[in-house]
Amino acid sequence: MITKLSSVLFFLLFMVFESALVNGSDSFGSSNHTSRILAERQKQVYYHSAHKKKVPEDEDGTKYIALTFDDGPHQILTPRLLDTLKEKNAKATFYVMGVKVDIHPDIVARAFREGHEIGNHVYDHPVLTKIKPQELDHQVQVTSNSIRSAIGTEPRTLRPPYGNTNRKVNNEISSKHGMDVVFWSYDTIDWRFPKKEDIVAGALKHVTNGAIVLAHDVHTNTIEAMPDLIDALQKEKYKLITVSELIEKFHPHTL
Repeated sequence: MITKLSSVLFFLLFMVFESALVNGSDSFGSSNHTSRILAERQKQVYYHSAHKKKVPEDEDGTKYIALTFDDGPHQILTPRLLDTLKEKNAKATFYVMGVKVDIHPDIVARAFREGHEIGNHVYDHPVLTKIKPQELDHQVQVTSNSIRSAIGTEPRTLRPPYGNTNRKVNNEISSKHGMDVVFWSYDTIDWRFPKKEDIVAGALKHVTNGAIVLAHDVHTNTIEAMPDLIDALQKEKYKLITVSELIEKFHPHTL
């Protein structure tokens, strides 16, 4: 039985809405619709992306950011990324697919052991608003089971594939599975295979304190970009932490 860690939905307004989002009639698929939903449901706690309201830096100028990587683990690329993160003393969050956790539990265990967060990205990447409730429950639960087998604990957060979700799905994930639903405030769009220099430049241009960056640890260009991106972020006094640490630090009332 899953321990209920939180009933709070962690919702970030998209800075960039991708064509990959499959929008249903009740989906969070447009800024106007999202704003309306937020206005209608003010009694529930949502997290707003940092660009909507400036998040103050620490007194010494320290800022915070969460790098997140979806769709892994990858047999070759994820260990390379973990080597970089360890060298740079940086933490990240990995939104893993259950089917890949079953194949590479040792990589997931290493990531967790080295201080990174492991999040649920469901089992085989379906569009959550297009499947039946029983399948949704199966996709989430089986993945949590696989993660628990690999690292000994349940995931605290979930990212829906393609960022596609709706209120019904979010409520199901939160109430039944006890996980926050996490989006992002900046998308590297690395699935379009930009040059590594463009990944770095795009992120540096758009991120702010409290940002969550979406990337994928299944693309070579992403892995190659990370050393330079992390160096540049740390030079700008960003501390790289996990998503759950970011949630805890930036309580919704401060955003």
